[in-house]
Amino acid sequence: MPLDDRPEHHDRTTYDVTGPALLTLDEVADEPTVTTGRPVTYRPETVEEAYESRAR
Repeated sequence: MPLDDRPEHHDRTTYDVTGPALLTLDEVADEPTVTTGRPVTYRPETVEEAYESRAR
């Protein structure tokens, strides 16, 4: 669902962003790995770890 330049149209709206298959985040990371041949990994992190990793 592409969003447009009218954010008020999306207030209090929930979108289902899943596809036709249920995938884990590890499986989602596998998709570009297979497509590009370059390794992509998913590493779960806490909120604190996320802030720290983005501050570097």
